[in-house]
Amino acid sequence: MKRIFLALFVLALSSLPAAAQLLEEATNSREVAMIFHKISNIKPDYGLWASYTQEYGTALAESKEEVLEEETLKMQLAYANLNVDYPKIVVRTSVKANVKQGRNAVLELDFEAPDPIYFPYHFAERDYAVIAENIDVLKNIPLGVLEASYIRNKLPLDKKVYLVMTAIPYKTDAKNPFVVEDTPFWLMLSKIATLEIYNRDLESLWSWKASWYTKAMMSTENNTRLQ
Repeated sequence: MKRIFLALFVLALSSLPAAAQLLEEATNSREVAMIFHKISNIKPDYGLWASYTQEYGTALAESKEEVLEEETLKMQLAYANLNVDYPKIVVRTSVKANVKQGRNAVLELDFEAPDPIYFPYHFAERDYAVIAENIDVLKNIPLGVLEASYIRNKLPLDKKVYLVMTAIPYKTDAKNPFVVEDTPFWLMLSKIATLEIYNRDLESLWSWKASWYTKAMMSTENNTRLQ
């Protein structure tokens, strides 16, 4: 089963610093691991995680013990402050897009990977897989006539576009790993909250937001104001 790697979009954005600032940063592997443990109610090995940080890895030999203590404390604080009510994961990846025009126009997205589609992360000797419910719906997105024409005219010749997805994880399996090519992945199921598609010039081609997510964010903002 082929993995979907997220590096391409991140690297592409490095050459577009001004435009990249407009897009939300992708969730990194450490953050995904932390969300998995928090939802699973499994306390992480903070010391082990701290030993995988860049700060510890690049520290001088005489400073490593002190840096390890500092990074361990940072991990503990980050885990304690993590809100799992809506612990969003932002995925950025590259997909192929094609527009079929006509009365029943559709936007077809090809993840170039067999089912089930999942997003892999590796941190501290463990592999995690984020699965977005109903992601197959993206393979055929209904469009209006004008919308289809606009997207078709903005597609590059190779049809490669950038997909930015906000997923809200709600369930994990911390007992039975999902084995792919002899690699065990710890599963995290999520609901798709938002979707955005951009071309290489970072022009927005199509976007969508779940109504339940909009309501949830409004409720969260209202509760924050009341505090």
